[in-house]
Amino acid sequence: MTTGSKIAVAARTPRYFAAGHLAMAFGVNLCCYENRDTDFTDGKKAIKWNGEKINCDHLIVVGCAVLRIAAKYIERGAYKTVAVVFSDTKCCTDRKWWNQFVKKNKVAVYMMPDLAQYSEVPYVPCYQTLIMPDIEIKKADRLTICHSPNKKGIWKGTPAIRRIMKELHKDYDFDYVEIRGKPWRESLEIKSRAHIFIDQLTYGNLEIPQERFGGKIKYHGALGKSGLEGMLLGCYTVTGAMEVKTEPWFPTPPCVWCDYSNFKSSLEYVVANGMDYRTGTAAMQEWARKYTSPEFVTANLTRHINGFSKAL
Repeated sequence: MTTGSKIAVAARTPRYFAAGHLAMAFGVNLCCYENRDTDFTDGKKAIKWNGEKINCDHLIVVGCAVLRIAAKYIERGAYKTVAVVFSDTKCCTDRKWWNQFVKKNKVAVYMMPDLAQYSEVPYVPCYQTLIMPDIEIKKADRLTICHSPNKKGIWKGTPAIRRIMKELHKDYDFDYVEIRGKPWRESLEIKSRAHIFIDQLTYGNLEIPQERFGGKIKYHGALGKSGLEGMLLGCYTVTGAMEVKTEPWFPTPPCVWCDYSNFKSSLEYVVANGMDYRTGTAAMQEWARKYTSPEFVTANLTRHINGFSKAL
């Protein structure tokens, strides 16, 4: 399969770890194994990839499932350099296989910081690049908290979040909005009007089955794409997750990190103090603008891999 460039990005779909945005930031082709959403930003198209060899010098693989598809060509030495970006739960369940594979084949590992506990090899933390449409940020007159559940409604701890919202409503006056089944732009517009965004409540939440994450190692939550969008859109962002380690590569995200035991009190402090959290919001927005920018993410994904900077 010819891509016409020295670097190629391979992923399941353009939306996977914002792979379409990543390919755009590099200015290279995107090869997708699943073709269900071939259009991505600016009307560009992904190349349908059927698992054949991708002809390029440097390959960036997004996700553990795609690494398995490309494995036979990597083992044969088809590329000068290979990097894998882990952001999926397959990284948790298949950790034994991929740790052995990347050691044997000298694959550079990049991963969402919350997945670090599954790695037995050196890695570089990374967040996905976010290329946002032009959205006016105009906050609602009434204090608004919003949350975006996933499709199944449980993996982000949504049932527990709803209970805590009901408890806070007894003492405080605010609107709680859930974003469900909306197109991406409309979801962003809803977030842009909210003052507080809740990403998830995972850390310490015993309601969330651990089997999805490989069972034996407990998953402690994350700051996900939705939370990063909330920060970019000027929301005071709270996530029920263990604080991640990203230094010395870049500063730790300045969102509110908490667990199941202090999630309510962390939110209550913000709600009770009304608009006094604006300083914190500005710091969150500034961090997100810098460290999810195409310029930073692509530099981070190439800085530690010999040959990529020359190829660019």
